[in-house]
Amino acid sequence: MIQLYTNEKKLIEKAAAGDRKAQKHLYDKHASRMLSVCRQYVSPVELAEELMLNGFFKVFTKLDSFSHQGSFEGWVRRIMVRECIDYLRKKDPFKYSSSIDEEKEPACMDEDTDDDIDMNVLQQAIDGLPVGYKTVFVMYAI
Repeated sequence: MIQLYTNEKKLIEKAAAGDRKAQKHLYDKHASRMLSVCRQYVSPVELAEELMLNGFFKVFTKLDSFSHQGSFEGWVRRIMVRECIDYLRKKDPFKYSSSIDEEKEPACMDEDTDDDIDMNVLQQAIDGLPVGYKTVFVMYAI
């Protein structure tokens, strides 16, 4: 097991020095898992692949900053997640309002409207959310 870690450390060092074969080996080793990570944030495979490739570009340009303190896969995973989140923020940024309209209460706060909620429409809206947002929504809805 120690030998494998040493080999990966040497492989990372070679890739950081610009060795294309070492970079390809690291890419081949981690690409399928990183594509799965990206697919958790975006549904279309083509978009997930594009984000993954952008993430690997960042991995290889910042490889010399990897400190070997944690796992390499975890470090790469964090880069992929950040790449996906940055994309989602640019695509549809949250809009916050500093003023609250006190005259209108949200429909969910009015007790009389509970019967008027179409659960199918609500479920479709939840299904349209990215995976991370579904979890947050479900947590607050409960």
